[in-house]
Amino acid sequence: MSDRGTAARVLMALAAGAVLCATGPAAAARLGDPTRPTPVHPHGSRHHAQRWRLDYTLVGPDRRVAVINGSTVVPGHLVDGARLVRVGPGHVVLRYHGRRIEVTMTTSAVKSPARHQAPEE
Repeated sequence: MSDRGTAARVLMALAAGAVLCATGPAAAARLGDPTRPTPVHPHGSRHHAQRWRLDYTLVGPDRRVAVINGSTVVPGHLVDGARLVRVGPGHVVLRYHGRRIEVTMTTSAVKSPARHQAPEE
């Protein structure tokens, strides 16, 4: 085996390794979490609802925030081509090409506020 042939094989192996390292995280991001439950989307088109994944909502007296597809957005802002119209506990309303789309978190992910109870005497 010649030194030139060996060097060529080593360079090809290094190049292939670099390509795999560069595309690995992108491929893993597309796969998502296989243990995450499938979101329930009772309103709007199923095709459109799958485009947006509601991860979290924060509804307070002076602030409404949603995390959609990993991006933190407030009403009026855009997320992946849709405008966030309203944030509610466990659901959001989006406007996409003039259509109203409601995206809902799975019921297991929705938490209710704690109720304050007076200590027993």
